[in-house]
Amino acid sequence: MAPTTIPSCCLTPQQKEVLINAVKNRPFIWDCSSQYYTEVGMRRSGFSQIADLLSDDNTQYTGAEMQVEWKKLKDVFNRTLKSWRYWESMQFMVDNEKLHSHKMRKKNRSRTEETNIQVAQKAVHEIDNTSTNEYCSLGNNQDVMVDQKLMNLEWLASQIPLSNSSQEDIEHKDDTFSVTSNQLEVIKQTTSAEVFKRSQLVHRSSTDSCTDFTCANTTEPAHTSINANLPATKRKRSFFEQQRADGYLSTRCRSNKPSGPQKTLQNSHKMTDNTTASSHNCAENSSPVSTQKMDQFDVFACEPQQVYLPKPYPREYYVEALQKPDQIFNMACFGPDCSLLGYVVGVYSYPTSDWYQPNESNDEIALLKEHSKELAYVSSLAVKEEKIGHGVGAFLVAQFIGQLRDSKTPPKAIYLHALMKHDLIIEFYRRLGFKIAGTAVGYYTFKGKPYDARILVRVFKKSSKSRLVTIEEAVTSNVAKVSATVEQKSEDQKNG
Repeated sequence: MAPTTIPSCCLTPQQKEVLINAVKNRPFIWDCSSQYYTEVGMRRSGFSQIADLLSDDNTQYTGAEMQVEWKKLKDVFNRTLKSWRYWESMQFMVDNEKLHSHKMRKKNRSRTEETNIQVAQKAVHEIDNTSTNEYCSLGNNQDVMVDQKLMNLEWLASQIPLSNSSQEDIEHKDDTFSVTSNQLEVIKQTTSAEVFKRSQLVHRSSTDSCTDFTCANTTEPAHTSINANLPATKRKRSFFEQQRADGYLSTRCRSNKPSGPQKTLQNSHKMTDNTTASSHNCAENSSPVSTQKMDQFDVFACEPQQVYLPKPYPREYYVEALQKPDQIFNMACFGPDCSLLGYVVGVYSYPTSDWYQPNESNDEIALLKEHSKELAYVSSLAVKEEKIGHGVGAFLVAQFIGQLRDSKTPPKAIYLHALMKHDLIIEFYRRLGFKIAGTAVGYYTFKGKPYDARILVRVFKKSSKSRLVTIEEAVTSNVAKVSATVEQKSEDQKNG
């Protein structure tokens, strides 16, 4: 009886383990740093050898089938949870995937023009490990105030360096783009002892009015020195309030708005003589980060397989979102080594989007009817675990809100879902102006167990916009008022 060829999906778990170990021993198949990685013929030969290894008298596999099976395993590895049975076996792919992602980004994206900001190093709040994850956790950002509206990241630029070493680091930051697996661990060693280097707005406006999305101008003097090492619990004012008092946060100058977040911003303010020596130390220990729109290469850096949420998002979720920029807003925050610190994905308009259709609950349907379905939606907000409490998540939310405000048809409100048992996440959004609007029963499902979600909404205030009046309209209006006044006086005289 001739051997039969069976589909690759019929591999047993033991055969899949053999396949993984066989691929591991052939780096030219999976290691992008191998000198034979680009040799297609050698890769095909390797899969043929693996097929012969798994074939027996009853079944016979082909190299193409093994290649398809390996691609399936690799895709699942890049988006699954650690509970996957083959997770430990495929750990040899972790460093390669990160390195491969950075190589592609360096080749396909120019980062010579980017906006730099400094994220303050605040105390990292302790969170239960069972309810957090590396990339999709939000901390109890106690310094975020609802009354103080935050600025978009694109309006912040790094301060002129105070030392030659820091100047060199900024001028040649692109040279550190190609990182190794060891350098990737540098960002994980960042502690709350590091302090931020001062950053400022490029353009400051003293006439821009405060709306629901902007900061109010401050009358306090700029460049007031602060002790950045002071514990957060002993600060009299919140971090963002202090920064606004120091002149680092101000209203947006719409007339001088750059074309986009990748626009190079030039510093228009220098440090004054009253800056203390402690500020110099702050600048030397800084860790600059940058923001810009995500592209398909950032999807690799999202590493959704690290997610411990009941509803993890696969890689295809981000790829599909990036393909619809007219419907989906996305913004990522990168560290000095180009590692992903956080990102936000949002839907501009819920009723007109064909990309995201949530499972509507009764409370959610009532919310949509109340606002005539003119709502935006925060689909995903993620912050790296060691950056929780540094203000990254709050800035990303403000970035999305600012984009909504500048749209031609701004929504009436913005809403989202949050896991009910994550009290810190719900408190985080409440400090950003969100309010609980209801509950979505069984919104999340994990291992067959339903989890409820809170529906949080933030209603936007209607900003009063002044309209320019033509001379003809002004004259007509004044004439009508004068005529009405004359007629009223005439009637009063007749009656008197």
